[in-house]
Amino acid sequence: MRHSAITGMKFRIIDLTGRNVFEQQVIAGNPIQNINASSLRSGFYFLKLISDEKVIAIEKLIKE
Repeated sequence: MRHSAITGMKFRIIDLTGRNVFEQQVIAGNPIQNINASSLRSGFYFLKLISDEKVIAIEKLIKE
């Protein structure tokens, strides 16, 4: 996921029940962000990119 202004942004992973299962600050100056999803169970999730507590992007995430 790429975005030009990443300062103050974070990723949030939400399960199908709406529970926040992971959150990580975006590292400024790094166009590629790594997310360690090893603690997540197999299943379907939503990955949200949040800036100033506003959702600016949502992606589907499937963990096998």
